[in-house]
Amino acid sequence: MSQWTEIYATDEAFEAHLANEKGKGPLAKVIEACDKITCQCWGNPNGRSKEILAGFGTTYHETAENAFVLNPRADKDSRI
Repeated sequence: MSQWTEIYATDEAFEAHLANEKGKGPLAKVIEACDKITCQCWGNPNGRSKEILAGFGTTYHETAENAFVLNPRADKDSRI
């Protein structure tokens, strides 16, 4: 299993990031190496963003409504 986090200010920023030609190659390699991709989204992605995610074979899970949620593996007592 691998997990990464990316934060986007807007749906348009998300779409532009995935449309970036320099990022498509490495992203395709990560996707090829995965049996399953699960996406967790905080906030309220629009329909177009959900379509883009589905195009990668991801499953979308609404995890929080416009809220910061601490990763369950994070050290809540860390000073960082």
